[in-house]
Amino acid sequence: MRPLPTLFVGLAAAIGATAMVAAGPLLPVQRLESHAAVWAAETAAWSEAGVADVARAGEEPESAAAAGAPAFREPFYPIPPSAVRDPVPWRSPPLRRGIASFAIIDAMTQLVAQDSIDAAVVALEGFHTRRADLPNAWLVADDLAQRFSSFGADSVFLHSWTPSYAPNVIAIHRGTTRPREIYLIGGHFDSISYQSSTSAPGADDNASGTAAVLECARVLCQYRFESTLQFAAWSAEEFGLLGSKAYASHIVARGDSLVGIINVDMLGFLAPGDRRDLDLISNGGSDWLREVTIEAAALHVPALRVVQGHYPGTANSDQASFWMHGFSAISFFEDSDSPSPFIHTGDDVYLNSYNDPILAWQSTQVAVATLATLAVPLVVPVLVQDFAVRAAAGQIELEWVLGPSYLEVLSVGVERAPYVAGPWTARTRTPLVPEPRMRFVDTEAREEPAWYRLALYVHGGVHYAGPLAIEPQGATNLLSLAARDLGRGQPVEIRYAIGRPTDDLQLGVFDIRGRRVRLVDSGARPAGTALRYWDRLDDTGRQVTRGVYFVLLDAGATRVTRKLVVVHE
Repeated sequence: MRPLPTLFVGLAAAIGATAMVAAGPLLPVQRLESHAAVWAAETAAWSEAGVADVARAGEEPESAAAAGAPAFREPFYPIPPSAVRDPVPWRSPPLRRGIASFAIIDAMTQLVAQDSIDAAVVALEGFHTRRADLPNAWLVADDLAQRFSSFGADSVFLHSWTPSYAPNVIAIHRGTTRPREIYLIGGHFDSISYQSSTSAPGADDNASGTAAVLECARVLCQYRFESTLQFAAWSAEEFGLLGSKAYASHIVARGDSLVGIINVDMLGFLAPGDRRDLDLISNGGSDWLREVTIEAAALHVPALRVVQGHYPGTANSDQASFWMHGFSAISFFEDSDSPSPFIHTGDDVYLNSYNDPILAWQSTQVAVATLATLAVPLVVPVLVQDFAVRAAAGQIELEWVLGPSYLEVLSVGVERAPYVAGPWTARTRTPLVPEPRMRFVDTEAREEPAWYRLALYVHGGVHYAGPLAIEPQGATNLLSLAARDLGRGQPVEIRYAIGRPTDDLQLGVFDIRGRRVRLVDSGARPAGTALRYWDRLDDTGRQVTRGVYFVLLDAGATRVTRKLVVVHE
């Protein structure tokens, strides 16, 4: 979060000139009383900096860096703030998007993993400082770019707007039917400390927001949408929102149709005795975007209360860079009245300043639901009906059954990762030829937990099935269960895991009166993880009605139950 100017001046004086990187001219630190004065000072500094490296977003199929070519160089001219234009109206309320889209979006929110967010926060804190004018910031930018690439983004590039500060990191997931319509989520990755330039862990401010952007990319890049999604990690927010201002100017100069922006800045602190909620910060031109977010949260993350918020005092964040050009933008914030008191110090660390991972997780779920609602997901056929992973004799066995649409699949690959968020590596040296029933054995299994997923290559892209977790044989008595409705015309997906073999596994669907509706799986099963699909038929072959059901997994000595809402017949 960007503090008020007088604090920033005091900070710069305390740090001193010795901490600055000699990569180029620094922006002058002054007491500025107006946006016009701020813009004039920054324009002068950029003019002194000269030509900046700028990669053109949305034109090349891959970034220049990924292609091994030098970044495109062009003079960077900041565009002065424009008058606030009429907000772009959203086309229709979310409820008119159809039950199938609702079910798919709900499934996306369930894929958001708290462990993945927490791991990203810890990793970013581990850089010790991410101050935008120090060498670590360039290392962080490279690391973020690699993470976005591993999630399957169509294009990732470093938006280098000045030699004085680390670049912004931009990932693009292109839309199918309306690719020029763009929705963006961003959060600044830089950190700063009043105490030391080399000890600015910035767990809450703003590793939490950066982790949320990463998790949104990890989840949403598994799907295709009508509109384009962009994921941004801003640099130099703590020096006056500089990175986001540069990118907003870049977007205006290109004439891109940036319809809505979500900024995430500080999502992980909950004061003692305070109630967990998500504060939304908006302006008059962004009311429609705020309302879409509130509705998406109510539909898909009802456990999290959403309230109107504000930044303390005269503090601000990167959404203001887009307000200056009349774009619709909102900001997610942990709490307007009781934000973390540890920011901009060496105490902004995991479990101290970032002390409520549940708030960060649920806030990220809201972001995923909002972006998916806006961009409109495509309904794709279910290509895999059953998928099981098990450990046996020092190797991992995978078995799966392709659905009726398997003829659309060109080839199948198996990928493995140490964590659900990746990085993913191919286990199949050559693509597998699709068949109705398939099997693969990973003979190079490791003695630690791993995740597996299937990559199903079709014309125009790749779909993924999974991921499924596997523990070393006999390592745990794990029992887990999850169920989700995949949408109209598609089955209900049921995912379960057992840590030990069982002679009599029972997996069934029951109605609210406790009567069994359908036996989905039964018999002797080895330890491992499995996917099963329920076609919404009861044991007699009749279609079930909409309503609330319960899925029961009985593995002998232990059992687990999950609630399931069937939203359509």
